[in-house]
Amino acid sequence: MSKLSSNRIYTIILKALANVMYCLHCVNLALQIKTLGRGCKVLGGVLISGGKNISVGEHCFIGRNVVIDASAGPLTLGDHVEVRDNTRIYSSGIVIGSGVTLGEGAFLNGTITIRDGAWIARGCDLSGRVTIEKAILGPKVSCVGGGDHARDPKTGKVLMTSDDSNSCPSLRDTGIRICEGAWIGQGAIILKGVEIAPNTIVGAGSVVTKSFPQNTTIAGVPAREIRS
Repeated sequence: MSKLSSNRIYTIILKALANVMYCLHCVNLALQIKTLGRGCKVLGGVLISGGKNISVGEHCFIGRNVVIDASAGPLTLGDHVEVRDNTRIYSSGIVIGSGVTLGEGAFLNGTITIRDGAWIARGCDLSGRVTIEKAILGPKVSCVGGGDHARDPKTGKVLMTSDDSNSCPSLRDTGIRICEGAWIGQGAIILKGVEIAPNTIVGAGSVVTKSFPQNTTIAGVPAREIRS
């Protein structure tokens, strides 16, 4: 038997073993969650909590060492969703549309809606109440859509918890919306109450504290409109 034939047989065996492992991981996941669509591929080390609240569509991919916790609210993944390695999802009501990619190490925590076709690159942090339409988020973008910590009404001290009945209420959580066609550069930070209008470009490293008109380019700390 030639060396070429031996290598080919070895490759076939490895692919067959990989397919068996995909099947075993899928069976394991299917036993833990509410629904798992056909044609999904699941790698090892996936940790699940609140499985009765989790629904996964068809032909999805879930990478290695992914953490999914839906104990606090439902999580729904559409079809052809790709959840890459080391992603963590803590759902208080998360809906991820079809064709969405969550890059390596992405972090989702809160009440989040991601529409069909959105691209969330590696290391992104989406927290609080966030809505993302068909847009592109570059690496390590942060969307800070959660509420503020409460303050002591007498001293003004920031409290570690807001369950003190004598504390001042935190500011209203108005959330974040990133509209269709927006492109958010690497390391940008979007603060709560901001809407990124359609076709807006946000420069890398920007801190966006307010909304701007559509079809604009913004950059800086704090972000300002860049005029051509």
